[in-house]
Amino acid sequence: MEVVNKGNMLDQKSKLNKFGLEHCFHHIEIMSDKQESDYLKLIKHLDIQLTVFLMTGNSLKSNVMPVFSIGRHLVHIP
Repeated sequence: MEVVNKGNMLDQKSKLNKFGLEHCFHHIEIMSDKQESDYLKLIKHLDIQLTVFLMTGNSLKSNVMPVFSIGRHLVHIP
């Protein structure tokens, strides 16, 4: 399982470390932006089949809409 966060790399990694979650993920990606092209680049880099990609997130702008636009599965958790 991978985790994708947006924001300052040190801040995001320290949050994962603080809650002891780093070991739960085989890849951690911190993005400066989350657009359709960013998700497609990540999916290609990680060699993930599009049919099994699932995004779970709380932001309509950066989690839901870009993933919806590329036709992938998603779960919105407000």
